Amino acid sequence: MSIPLFFPAVKYLPNLVLRDSITIKELCAHAGITCRASGSWTSRKVEIVHADSLSVIAEPGDWGNVIIQMPLHERQQRARLALAVLAYGMHDLVAKQSVAGLAIMRLGPPKGRRKAARAMSVAERQRRFRERKRT
Repeated sequence: MSIPLFFPAVKYLPNLVLRDSITIKELCAHAGITCRASGSWTSRKVEIVHADSLSVIAEPGDWGNVIIQMPLHERQQRARLALAVLAYGMHDLVAKQSVAGLAIMRLGPPKGRRKAARAMSVAERQRRFRERKRT
């Protein structure tokens, strides 16, 4: 799994009521990584809700509750995407330090045609086009 390049804008509300929340430290455990922070910073409450698309609702400030809506079903993938949203979408320091430098937080390959070592000649491109057209 790779993380998205852009995250949705955070919608801030003054009071959020969480039903089934976990802390960032527990979220790191669900993601299979170690939490690289300590103290009360790791007790920020996060709730992950199933939805059709990725969206983030949060209370203002560094300690506010957060609701992350996402389409993923698997627990480890949900936790990793939630940490990425917290780290790079909301700039939460605990999440950012916990995921810094991990291979799972790399961007996916760019969409489109793969880059070649050298450009194809016109004759080669025409030959491949004719082969595709025959089949």
